[in-house]
Amino acid sequence: MYMRTALICVLVMAALLAVNWYRRERPYKEYSVRKVAGGGAADARMVTFGGRILRYSRAGAEVLGTGMTEIDKTPFEMTGPEARVNGSYALVLDRGGREACLFGRDGFIASLKTRGLIGNGAVSSGGNAVLIVKDGDISAYFTDGQNGLLETGITFEDFVPIDAAISGNEGTLVFAGIRPATGESEIRFYNKNNRELTASFVYENTVIPELFALPGGRVLAAGDNRVFIFRAGREPKELVSEEMDARILMAVSDGKRAVLLTDGAEGGSREITVWDASGRSASQETDFEAVSAALCGNEILLYNKSSLLIASVSGKIRFEGRTDEKGPLKACVRTGGGEYRVVTDYGAFEFDFE
Repeated sequence: MYMRTALICVLVMAALLAVNWYRRERPYKEYSVRKVAGGGAADARMVTFGGRILRYSRAGAEVLGTGMTEIDKTPFEMTGPEARVNGSYALVLDRGGREACLFGRDGFIASLKTRGLIGNGAVSSGGNAVLIVKDGDISAYFTDGQNGLLETGITFEDFVPIDAAISGNEGTLVFAGIRPATGESEIRFYNKNNRELTASFVYENTVIPELFALPGGRVLAAGDNRVFIFRAGREPKELVSEEMDARILMAVSDGKRAVLLTDGAEGGSREITVWDASGRSASQETDFEAVSAALCGNEILLYNKSSLLIASVSGKIRFEGRTDEKGPLKACVRTGGGEYRVVTDYGAFEFDFE
């Protein structure tokens, strides 16, 4: 009787997993469209983080829950807001301005004011942030316990940082940049507590403009046609170094994984690759010409003004086709199930895929 009960439980669990897999991977056949109210400002953009949606524009940001219900609304004035996400936290920074705002699942956490101009920044899975700031010298300032920026930061010499990341253990700051004297790319690791340089990796003939923190204290670096994965911590180490077949066009990450889109080699099709803390986990070729990308849970969205591609993180393409009957696409995000919120020049719309 016990064995029969255990077997039934195993079969039920297997059936549930199979249904869940099918719902995640099955292709969409068609969709319906309806206009919705409250699309936000005309220049609004959207990202997902921790089961929430962050809708932001030059005038402020909103944290939205299931069904696009408003959880929190925060006004601000930014000239060029850009969002960075990691797990349950999001950072909106004003590139070229002097303010950044930190958000969690419940809404606004802190406003981060700087004396110099913000060049870039990142947020960790624990809710801490780092900002690269130019005020005469180029420095990096970070938060401690989400209570604003610390007064003392890291000032760089003979190194121009392009991007930053905070490792999953919250103790390591990582910067990717250029050595002006030689033109070489460099990736630097600093101890967050004492701000000491713990490791440096130098590369020739490649520019590494993007860093992404991944689980397990791993950091992915992407640039030109190369991908690296490092182990952060007391003794940083390069774990993966892979040369791609073509140039990297764009990259997105949610703190759990990273997705890269590469240009086709010698006029061939493009490739979508998914990376986790151990390396490449999935890939899929496509002819889709994307201008924007988003990572929404277990789905990858690539889109341009007229078309949308939806793929699973396992590499299966669920939909690819034109979606511009309501105007050119400006923003797209998955809101749940087969529902996607799309913003065009003519308002906000709900696309329901079947």
